Amino acid sequence: MKKIIKNLSEKIDINQLFIYFLIFQPIFDLNFFYSSKVTSFFKFSPSTILRIFFIFAFCLYFLYKNRQSKCSKRLVKYLFIILIYSILHIVNSKMFFVANKTGTFEFSLTTEIFYLLRMSLPVLIIYIVYNLKFSHEDIKKIFKNSILIYSLVIILSSVFKFGITTYGNGTISYNLFDIFQNNSINHYSFATRGLFVAGNRIGVLLTALLPISIYYMIVDNKKVDYIICLIQIVSLILVGTRVATYCWIFIVIIMLVLYLFFVFIKRNNFNIIKLLYIVSLLCIGLLMVSCSPIKNRKIGNDYNSAANDKYIKLELDKKQEELNNKIEKIENNSSVNNNENTSDVYNTKIKFIKENYENYYIQNVYIEDIYNYKKDPDFWLSIMNIPFSQRNNGRIIQGLITNHIFEENSNNFDILFGMGYSRFRNASLYIEQDGIVHFYTLGIIGIIIFIIIPYICPLLLYVANIIKKRKLDFEMVTFCCSLSSFLPLAFVSGHVIDEMITYIYMSLLSGIILLHSCDKEKKSKEKLISVIIPIYNSEKYLNECLDSLVNQSYSLNNLEVIMIDDYSTDLSRNIAENYVKKYGFKLICNKKNMGPAISRNKGIDMANGKYICFVDSDDLVSSKMIEVLYNNIENSNADCIMSKLNSFNLDGFHGYYSDKYMQRYKDGNINQNFDLINCISICGKLYKREFILKNNIYFLENTYHEDNSFSLTIYIKAKKIIVLPEYLYYRRIRENKTSIMQNLNIEKFKDLLKNYEFIVNNNTLNYKYKLLIIKKSNNYILKNVKKHEQVIARKYLNKFIKKEFSNIYYLYSDIYYNFFLFFSKIYEVKDEKK
Repeated sequence: MKKIIKNLSEKIDINQLFIYFLIFQPIFDLNFFYSSKVTSFFKFSPSTILRIFFIFAFCLYFLYKNRQSKCSKRLVKYLFIILIYSILHIVNSKMFFVANKTGTFEFSLTTEIFYLLRMSLPVLIIYIVYNLKFSHEDIKKIFKNSILIYSLVIILSSVFKFGITTYGNGTISYNLFDIFQNNSINHYSFATRGLFVAGNRIGVLLTALLPISIYYMIVDNKKVDYIICLIQIVSLILVGTRVATYCWIFIVIIMLVLYLFFVFIKRNNFNIIKLLYIVSLLCIGLLMVSCSPIKNRKIGNDYNSAANDKYIKLELDKKQEELNNKIEKIENNSSVNNNENTSDVYNTKIKFIKENYENYYIQNVYIEDIYNYKKDPDFWLSIMNIPFSQRNNGRIIQGLITNHIFEENSNNFDILFGMGYSRFRNASLYIEQDGIVHFYTLGIIGIIIFIIIPYICPLLLYVANIIKKRKLDFEMVTFCCSLSSFLPLAFVSGHVIDEMITYIYMSLLSGIILLHSCDKEKKSKEKLISVIIPIYNSEKYLNECLDSLVNQSYSLNNLEVIMIDDYSTDLSRNIAENYVKKYGFKLICNKKNMGPAISRNKGIDMANGKYICFVDSDDLVSSKMIEVLYNNIENSNADCIMSKLNSFNLDGFHGYYSDKYMQRYKDGNINQNFDLINCISICGKLYKREFILKNNIYFLENTYHEDNSFSLTIYIKAKKIIVLPEYLYYRRIRENKTSIMQNLNIEKFKDLLKNYEFIVNNNTLNYKYKLLIIKKSNNYILKNVKKHEQVIARKYLNKFIKKEFSNIYYLYSDIYYNFFLFFSKIYEVKDEKK
């Protein structure tokens, strides 16, 4: 298992995999995967199966990887609580339910367990999000792409008339443009859910995510974000539910108020264009609503239309009075005449209900299928006796039936554990008001476990942080607004909190808000880390490099990014200045080109962090590099920690020469594995700043190969070095071969000897280090110096050895060089013959 997790970490970017899983949610919600043919074949929808599989796979990965973390231990405890609750819930709803007069409220153990499993998934999603720690760009990518896919599918399906009607399973007859030409369009032939499974849930989802779209439009101030918002509002109007058609108006107004609040109260920059964007969204949307067929929405001659017609209502009141008198006679006869057969009273009631329930605008599905009047005629007589104005829609009837069953069951434990989801599902009775339905199916404890803790507690925690810190974050306020929108919309619309199409995004928002709230305390404990980046003519790669630092899982507030522009002649300085303005990075500008050694030394002098990290301006770092290195060095009392480097170009990743040396190393000083000293690169490492300053370790200036003087001195002086065998730093191989390390010659070899001379003069070296220097020098000559210059290079090396070492080392160098030269010639001859 450990090997599998390790291989996954190295080969797969878990962050990106989960991001793609979230972006592909619209595909999982296609109506096709929920059709009767597909579900009858798989028993469940394949979308549901795949979602559960992916969520559990991600959760198990992090549970194993972070098994010692507090977060993982808390999740295990929470899942144990869910297990205990589930057992008690199943026992209560299966063993102690006696109100099944009609026989339709049958308990199904499989359905119940599957429902409880689905209701547990939001907690797992929150745990995954908390461990992934998405960057701002990741979050933006998820929401913008998901919203765009949902919205475009709905709009395109309307324009080309292949969308499924919101109120049925047929195809729409009218498209988006027809509403501007025909005022008599039937609402049911116009409203579309695109190709998705449920119109009301799509409407709730896009409405609740609208604050996020508007936020990105305000912050990024790009036309494309404005277009996305406009597309989202148009798609909501096309969905055609009351929630989708009208609730977006309140969302836009709320975001307008929030924008003005942050401008005038929090002193954010005011931009008239942003204000016009928001106002124009409102105006264009209202214009479309005024043309939309929903304004003429009617439901035939049923009880809803009757409730809206005052003349019909008066007529119903007269009929109701007459029918109530008949009911009173029946009841009086049954109570006065004791000799009358009880069955006659029953039959009279049944006959009366059968002949008159339509006059009371009670739908057949309720009285025949869900709660049969023949099994409990007294209940339906009591319903008929309720004034029409108090029961004028199906939701009220559903609520009255459910409450009656709850009272009939008369089990005090139902309040705590609920009567069971499967009973109401099997009876096709499901109240379209989230919260109320969960009281009856899950009980108060179930609501606390599955709704309050996952969705409401993160909101309360963020509010508590605001009260304590008195600091508002526009982005987090927007996310809270979005999550808060789901809850009332769920109460109005129903089928939201326990459906994957919506609660995946609710859980994502909860995880982000929770992470932000909890990270406030964690970030205050994190130490400042200084990242030093020398920059010279790297405009082509600099944005990528700096973005990889912006997107670190380690708090950006605790990263001191020091950029040293070495008199670049391209746009590198302008790019760096943008990051100074946007993220508060620091920038030093050299007045002339001085080389990377001087630039890095300036960075060391300027650094304030507990640890120092070096990054080259054309390279990339893993999003978790700083966090992983920091977590491993902080409590180890090490002077240096390093990760593996992976080189890359357009063809992909190629590994790095130092990998073989790092894999054999055990934590300790350099004597644990002397070959580690071949790992000269300064990148992918954290150095303790106090250790560097105490030992006066700097780069040898005005030379190439300045890494040698720094790294070898670190190795010689360090008491403890930690090596992590995972790739966290990515070194770019430039295609144009213009980088310093890819353009080697004899002059650079002379600089290499200067670095070695610097090391010899500033450190006490044993024979191992001296032999190593001789080996590396000869290797350099054989591999990197042109053949006709190798004799000259050897003279420089011999001169260095005679000056710094004894004659024995001179002899060793000569033997070493000639030995490898001899074998290289043999291989050359073989190659020529081939």
